[in-house]
Order: sequence, then C-alpha cells, then structure tokens
Amino acid sequence: RASNTATESGIVNVNGTATLISTNIVLAQAAAGANASLVTGTLNVTNGTVRGNIAAGGGISTVNVSGGTLVVSNSAGTTAAPLTALNLTSASVHLKADGNATTTNVNALSVTASGTTITIDSVTNVAGPHTIHLLSYAGTDPFSGLSLAPLPTGYAGNLVDNNGVVDLNVTVSAPPPAPTIRNIVNNGGQVIIGGTNNSGAGGSYSVLSSTNLAVPLTNWTLLNSGTFNANGNFSLTNATGTNSQRFYILRVP
Repeated sequence: RASNTATESGIVNVNGTATLISTNIVLAQAAAGANASLVTGTLNVTNGTVRGNIAAGGGISTVNVSGGTLVVSNSAGTTAAPLTALNLTSASVHLKADGNATTTNVNALSVTASGTTITIDSVTNVAGPHTIHLLSYAGTDPFSGLSLAPLPTGYAGNLVDNNGVVDLNVTVSAPPPAPTIRNIVNNGGQVIIGGTNNSGAGGSYSVLSSTNLAVPLTNWTLLNSGTFNANGNFSLTNATGTNSQRFYILRVP
C-alpha cells in the first residue's frame, strides 16, 4: 500500500502448470493520499491458470494472459474501479452468465485480445432470449480477437460488440423431440408399427416388445432392427402373437 509520493511496484507471475486460486486478488493497492500513477500492480499469466476475483486497488492495475487461463469467479475489475489494462493473447477466459446481472463480469479501461476464447462455465436465470454483459472497455475495440466456445448444454448464443461492451446473446435451445412410435395397426394377424426419429434421414433403431410393462428393459424381446429412411421414418411388420396384450418400445443407439 503506497502513500503520499512513494513509488511501489508489485508483480505476480503464474507460469507453466502453476495455478493461483484466490477470491481476493487486489492489484496496485494505493492508500489514501497516494500518487496513483506511481503505484503499479501486474499479474502475468503465462501458460498458467488463475481462478478468482480480481480487484483494482486504485493504482495502475494490469493483467496479462498469454497462453494461459483466467477463470473469473465473480468479476475482474468493476464499473466503478476498472482494471487499467487487460491483455489477452491465445488465452482462455472463463466467465459465468447470469441473466439477473446488471453489470459486466470483466471491466478494464484498455482491453487487447488475440486468439482468445471465452468459455461460459454456467448459465443461470435465463428462460428465453437474453442479453448478458460480459466485458467492458474504453479504448481500442478487442472484439475481433475474441471467440465463443460452445455454451453449456441447453443453451445457444453468440458474442455481440455493443460499443464499449462485449455482450452475450443467449437463448434456451430445446433438444429435438425423442424418437417416437407414432402408430400401431393390427391388420389381419399382423402388427404394423410406424414411427420417426424426429431428426431426419439416417440412423439405426430397434423395436423391443414385452407382454409385461413392469419387466426390466433388459428382459424385453428384440423384434427387429433397421435404419430410418430418408425422411427419418420407419415401418415394421410383425405377427400379433397369441397374447391378449403386448407393449412396444423404440430404442436408438
């Protein structure tokens, strides 16, 4: 903590396979009355990993990530106290996307990015199309150097550059309906079973049968196997048998 006109410089290097984990990383902490321009704090992450919350302490705070991973548990800088500089080169930045959040995860006056991937580790409080603020900057636009990794299962989205803020447009992506038996027809001693995979051409299937619905699936009888046609449908014909009731289930790999 520097006061008055003292010059202070602090550097932390996280290299190779090293990992720094802390919920309270404060860079360039300046005491009351300090000359902020004389107080510097730098975090260098070179192929290493940092997991935590990073705060700007009032001086010149810089985070350099080169080939490393930055996992932001809460925020890196705030709107009121942004980091001075965040420089990302071939980096991996992990963030959380909260639909109820009103501020960005990462706040820095200057952000540079090259070959950097943003990974969203979790999505919460999103029930439909939503825009979430991820990163704010005041200088040169870093957007072209950023890409988005696939979102967690059940969500789809993309990065958007909104004049000083990199946003995430996210929506809930419903999975396709499960393969379905659509009809069963008893015709002249034959049972004709038809259905669909609900996803288009190709893929194999099996139809299993049992006279007792409570029997474990492993004990059901395999009637036949086949391949869905060009429209994703199938049709299977079998004898009705002598039982008064029979159950069928469609199984896909």
